[in-house]
Amino acid sequence: MFDVIRQAESQDAKLIAQLLDRCQLPNADFAKHLPYFLVAEQAGAIVGVAGLEWYAPAALLRSVAVVPECRSAGLAQELVRRLLDQAYSDSIRQLFLLTTSASDFFLRFGFQVGDRTQVPPVVLASAEFQGVCPASADCMTLTLHHAPLLVRRAAELDVPAITRIYNQGIEEGTTFETEPRTEAQQQTWLENHRDRYVAIVAVRQGEVVGWACLNPFNARYAYRWVADVSVYVDRPNRSTGIGTALMQALERRAKAVAFHKLVLTTFPELAAVKLYEKLHYRKVGIYKEQGQLHDRWQDTLILEKLL
Repeated sequence: MFDVIRQAESQDAKLIAQLLDRCQLPNADFAKHLPYFLVAEQAGAIVGVAGLEWYAPAALLRSVAVVPECRSAGLAQELVRRLLDQAYSDSIRQLFLLTTSASDFFLRFGFQVGDRTQVPPVVLASAEFQGVCPASADCMTLTLHHAPLLVRRAAELDVPAITRIYNQGIEEGTTFETEPRTEAQQQTWLENHRDRYVAIVAVRQGEVVGWACLNPFNARYAYRWVADVSVYVDRPNRSTGIGTALMQALERRAKAVAFHKLVLTTFPELAAVKLYEKLHYRKVGIYKEQGQLHDRWQDTLILEKLL
């Protein structure tokens, strides 16, 4: 765990260099960018670091390092999230990074593997691109159209927001659930969404703005390679790419635990159908008058996607 995250100071430089060495990350040329670095402290010791090199309107994300004993506490995610929030607030719209082993980690924030030929010359001239990082490192990029988004596993602290967002869907009639959920019920739900049937949340500027999960499709053993999908986005934050980010993250996690296919059911008239079609879900068919909602029969649309 960590006690505080703060701006790096000049006297931190030696300890940051030692931490980067310990984590086998390059430490050349970082000191002159120290005003744009964050450090995390635990009991007065620096246990995490992350920084930016500013080349406005672009920036280079670098030196994300956490001591091994603190890596299960979400510290690296929090450091990167705060840096991205700061970059967006200061009108940075394009971020780049180089990594040899952490591409999957940065995908959670929306970074994509890119082409070095598309990197601005001023960023290409940085020490990181000029040989500090090996030529084999992945070059990743992120465009900040909106405040940056982090997709991560759901935790107990997210239960109130998950409950609130789910109840929006119930209120709007986008699910066959008819009674508002309680936080106690969603706490139990979360306990059942560990391991293979994961629950994830999207976080923007420190607030949970959406969630998604994998659910068992059928208890019979032959169906163990198929998962059902649920996704909900906070009402004020819809149509900003959150649903897409959640679905794509859920697909990556489903592949990682050997699911072969994802399925979902929704109401044919919902705007979310366009999202599923964009992500190449195939329309299987329609269950006619599958349930009663608000005293009327409601059809449901079935979709699937092979992974």
